[in-house]
Amino acid sequence: MARFVWIVHRLVYIIKSRYCNVYTGFILLVGVCILLARVQQHYLSAVERHNLAEDRLFPNTTAFSLDKLLSAPDAVRLYSAAQLLPTNYTATGYPRERDSTVTARHLCLDAIHGLFRVVDEAGDAANTSPLPEANIVTAGDSFDRFFQAATVTVDAFDAQQRLFARNGRPIHFILLNETTFFLMETYFPSHYSHFLVNNAIPLLEVLGWHYAPDTNRLDYASHLGWMHERRHLYIRDGMQQQEQSSLLQAYRFKHIYRNSASTLPLGTTVCYDTAVLGLNSTCPVGGCVKVPNPALGTYTALRRMTRQHFLPADMVRSLEESDAAAAHSRQPANGGRPRVVVVQRRGTRALLNLEEIEALLRGLDVEYRIVELEHYSMAQQVELFSHTDVLIAVHGNAIGNLFWLPPNALIVEIWQYRWESHWFKYITEQLADERNMKHAIISCGQPECALPSERDLSFDAKDRATKAPIDKLNATLTSHGIKTRAHPS
Repeated sequence: MARFVWIVHRLVYIIKSRYCNVYTGFILLVGVCILLARVQQHYLSAVERHNLAEDRLFPNTTAFSLDKLLSAPDAVRLYSAAQLLPTNYTATGYPRERDSTVTARHLCLDAIHGLFRVVDEAGDAANTSPLPEANIVTAGDSFDRFFQAATVTVDAFDAQQRLFARNGRPIHFILLNETTFFLMETYFPSHYSHFLVNNAIPLLEVLGWHYAPDTNRLDYASHLGWMHERRHLYIRDGMQQQEQSSLLQAYRFKHIYRNSASTLPLGTTVCYDTAVLGLNSTCPVGGCVKVPNPALGTYTALRRMTRQHFLPADMVRSLEESDAAAAHSRQPANGGRPRVVVVQRRGTRALLNLEEIEALLRGLDVEYRIVELEHYSMAQQVELFSHTDVLIAVHGNAIGNLFWLPPNALIVEIWQYRWESHWFKYITEQLADERNMKHAIISCGQPECALPSERDLSFDAKDRATKAPIDKLNATLTSHGIKTRAHPS
């Protein structure tokens, strides 16, 4: 919408400026000029109404505070776009390569142009050409989204600012000298596991390689050294899922723009010393070009950042200490009986023989719980699985909690009749060196394992309820070192 009304606005401005100033003595043309001014004012009001509608649509967006922005310690007032020149950039990867990213100097954001680069028409080719495209989505190649910042000349931008001033709009043109701007677009943000794998981890990876110094990268990145840097984030597609939005706050960005830059007031332009566009097509599963660099400790950073955000500080310290001891001893993090969590789902993918599973666990030397995660907030899930040594669940989002598990944990993934997916196994294999984590898959491949109503081959296999093969489950647990209880209850 903003682009359409901007075109109308420019046409009105051209007609008004060329004709209305010459023939102002004619009453008819004076009336036309007044009419055009009203149309122009309607354009400005329409954009503002659009802004307010988006504010209601995305209630979790960090509130835009102009006063706070103006008083930022690194804010510098600008008076002409020429003060931003030259706007240099570096790019990784070839144009339109899946792992392409762009790091640019002095990119700007406003409600009219979105994200844009200022250029001088009289400059050399490097300073007048558009920025290369960057891939801002991290998923399979069919989901790639290449983004290119707009290009605006110094003269055109300054003319627009003068137009706003003539219409009585406050002009705020600011450069944040020590703030870095990051741009991304989410993939499947409403899906818990995909949010972590395709959004949270790639963003952490970008923060790690952008801020981590050349030496001692692991310590700086994994210990969240970049948390002390001034950072803003722009999510082009918005994100309305409540739980995932709360995790996004764990990154502690100073400001988060969602869906569009129209949350900025008209006449306000925010420029950034450095802007990083793209996610480098880096994620821990097949479909991405790269996997996270072990030198950056991205998985450790995710676990540490998430725990610090959701859990009390004393619990986080205790978990760090017990994790370190478990990593050294290769024993359960609590030093005692393994803690087992069995996840039962409501609706699809339910475990049909939960009583048999519980009978098996009663005969083993473990502490066990059966949970329905529909009753758990994200904070409660982080706490639960930070204290879990064995996770048993049907393939699905529950296994996405593997990132919070302590060292030496075991994941038992149950496949339904005619279903298989190695998605979580790929992730666990990458965590093996860091966490000594094991992943086992048990499958009941017979039709009798499914409900009669779900055995037809046309039924979506991943949504079938299933029985867990008890003999395979018992063999998996005992091979992991879990012993039979001396006096089963």
